[in-house]
Amino acid sequence: MRYCTYFVLEMIPYTKEYVSQRFKNPDNDPNGPWQSVLLRTYSNETLERLRAEGALIEGGKSLRYKFYLRDAP
Repeated sequence: MRYCTYFVLEMIPYTKEYVSQRFKNPDNDPNGPWQSVLLRTYSNETLERLRAEGALIEGGKSLRYKFYLRDAP
């Protein structure tokens, strides 16, 4: 006997409160509001792409990148 188990993931839009608490634009980035995310593992290509896009946050103890609200699901 075979069972097929699946589910449908329903995406719920962010609330205005969630967005205002987590996404900021302190540097007036033309790409809009963003949040800082730890860059855990990466390839050289990813590092260079983020740097070219202006999304890499360098300095400090670890590399971080800008996760833009426009790219959120």
